[in-house]
Amino acid sequence: MATGWGIVGLGGWADRYSTPAVRQAKDTKLVGVVSRDKAKAQQFATYHGAQHAYDRLDDLLNNKEVDVVYVLTPNNLHAETAIPAMAKGKHVLVGSAMAVTEEDCIAIVEAGKKHNVRLGTDFQTRF
Repeated sequence: MATGWGIVGLGGWADRYSTPAVRQAKDTKLVGVVSRDKAKAQQFATYHGAQHAYDRLDDLLNNKEVDVVYVLTPNNLHAETAIPAMAKGKHVLVGSAMAVTEEDCIAIVEAGKKHNVRLGTDFQTRF
């Protein structure tokens, strides 16, 4: 069974790198994408072959086909996306940096432990 992905934050990085990588990965499907702008979400979904386009995070999180949420919003918004996703039982991959404060990083890690889901960070910059 394919792993279902949801992507939150549809900027340039998501468009050029992250979404194509998700689509090319073996045994995966792009279930849904989220943007505050519904038209942008729909355009992005159509272009990248996502099954659903949302303008509300809760709609993505309530989709039972989503197994992993890829958080690609601005860094200061990562915790407010990752923690509710984990509370819904979704695994989370967060773009780097994981968060902008130590408190948010700890809260994200603790949410993963509490809800027994995996957390990863997409740290592509080495130097």
